[in-house]
Amino acid sequence: MNNDLRDKLIRETHERVGIIAEAVGRHERSLYGNGKPGLCKDVAAMETDMRELQTVQRDCPARAARKPSNVIALASVILALAAFLLTILRQPVSAEEPKPRHSQHRPAARTSTP
Repeated sequence: MNNDLRDKLIRETHERVGIIAEAVGRHERSLYGNGKPGLCKDVAAMETDMRELQTVQRDCPARAARKPSNVIALASVILALAAFLLTILRQPVSAEEPKPRHSQHRPAARTSTP
């Protein structure tokens, strides 16, 4: 590596560091503010609001009402299954084929005479 190439690389690196420093400065102003609240304070305020909202939702009376309604729904399903099983078990078992409910006799087709 000769001196000219080394000097060129140093200049390019110096220019890039300047661009990076400018971007970091912009990001710092965005995050921490420049005389006014920045994004970090906004995010902290939103997180506090979210925690308060979650506390209110957790203590909501509607959540407590959900548990008894789930128990009632489960009990009704169990009762329906028990009734279904009793209905099936009480039917008599016979070796005969079941009789048809409707007559299977079909009237003869009418023929028209010319």
